[in-house]
Amino acid sequence: MDYYEILQVHPSSDEAEITKAYRRLALVYHPDKNKSADARLKFEQISDAYRLLLDPTARSAFDKVRRVRQEAVVRAKQMDDRRAYLKQDLLQREEQYARQRQQVEQREAEKALQVQIARLQAEAALRAKREAEASGELVCSEEERTCRFYLMPGTDHRLLLNRFPTAQFTLNKQGTGGTLLFADRESAMAACGVNLEGVIVELVVKRQDPIVDTISTQETPTRYDEMGEEELREFTIQRLRSMKKP
Repeated sequence: MDYYEILQVHPSSDEAEITKAYRRLALVYHPDKNKSADARLKFEQISDAYRLLLDPTARSAFDKVRRVRQEAVVRAKQMDDRRAYLKQDLLQREEQYARQRQQVEQREAEKALQVQIARLQAEAALRAKREAEASGELVCSEEERTCRFYLMPGTDHRLLLNRFPTAQFTLNKQGTGGTLLFADRESAMAACGVNLEGVIVELVVKRQDPIVDTISTQETPTRYDEMGEEELREFTIQRLRSMKKP
């Protein structure tokens, strides 16, 4: 019960203001003047408040209790606000964690799926390769169907065009060599066995099989296009001699 509210005065009001408020309310709620059911109770509360607030000691004690109650209300409000904030923060953290966990699980699932897809593709490729090997129709890459050729200085490259009309012919800018792309590996390997004057033909990719093993495996310089004329002539002669050896 707040006696200041009962008398409708401010907590800093002096005795004169409290007395004036009491007399005004007493005229309204006095049982002799107000016959309503709650007039007597209201008048008793007004009288109690008036007597307490006019007593300095009692008023001081009431002010202390009133202040403690108000501080408790403020603390309770702050605690409620704090609890509401912590609850909201916790909910947000839980939602964020759930989203992150879902993203991690999704990435892991997608990664596992890609692994299985890659496994199935590898198994399918292996089966296709084995079936092709069993049927004698092994599918070769473009590199495995490509031959590299070298020309002796003065050798006409049209020798290769006439000898391998179905191959895709490429000549380097120096005119000293190039590549031949065949439709299958067998044709490429057969081209390596052809003896043309002043021409060296060899596979770009050498697979470990009986036919290719009979071909010279001497390593080719990676910059033969930059050789001088005499150096290229000597290199080509040596390659031709090595290929003629039994």
